[in-house]
Amino acid sequence: MTSNLSAAARDALARQDAHYLPLALPASPGWDQIAAHLRHTARLFQDTQAPSPSAAACAHINALFDRSVAAMPHAPLACKRGCAHCCRQPVLLYAPEAFFLAAQVRERPQMAARVTEVAKILLKKNPVALKATKDAVRRVSEMTYENAEDYLVRAQEAANSFDDDGRKEGIKQFIDDKTFKPGIGTYDITKKT
Repeated sequence: MTSNLSAAARDALARQDAHYLPLALPASPGWDQIAAHLRHTARLFQDTQAPSPSAAACAHINALFDRSVAAMPHAPLACKRGCAHCCRQPVLLYAPEAFFLAAQVRERPQMAARVTEVAKILLKKNPVALKATKDAVRRVSEMTYENAEDYLVRAQEAANSFDDDGRKEGIKQFIDDKTFKPGIGTYDITKKT
C-alpha cells in the first residue's frame, strides 16, 4: 500500500483522501478519487483491530455506491421488485461480501435466528423441486398464460429427468403412505423408494 512512502507523504495522501472519502463518485471520476477509495478500502481490510475487516470494507463500498447513485442527476436505477433482469442471472458472491453479510447477520440476533430457521426449512425440501419452483415463480409472472403453461410443463419434465426418484417418493408418501400433503408440507427426502 503506502509502506514505502515517507511519513510526510503518507500524511499528505491521508489529507487528500479525507477530502474525497465522503463525496460521491461522479460519472467520470478522476484517478485521485478512485485511488483514495482504493487506499481506504485496503486500510479497512488491513485493520486487525476491527471485528470484521471485510464487513467494514464492504460497508464503505456500499455507502460509496449509494451516495454515487443518489448524486446522479439522470435516469434512476431500473432495479425494482419483479423486474426480469439482474435477479434472473447468477451473481457471484465474493468472500469479502460473504463476510460482510455474515457480520450483518451476527450483529442482529433476530435476523440470525430467522436465517437459521429458513435454512433448516429449505434443507428439508427437495433441491430440484425447490430450484424449479423458484425459477418458475420468477419467470412466469411476465408471461402470457399459454407461455407460462408451456414453460411449467417443460420445467416439470426437466425436474423429472433430474430427479425422477424424488417425484416417485413424493407421490408414494402422498398417495400410498398418506404422510404428507402437497402444498401444506414437504415429503421426507431422507426416505428413498
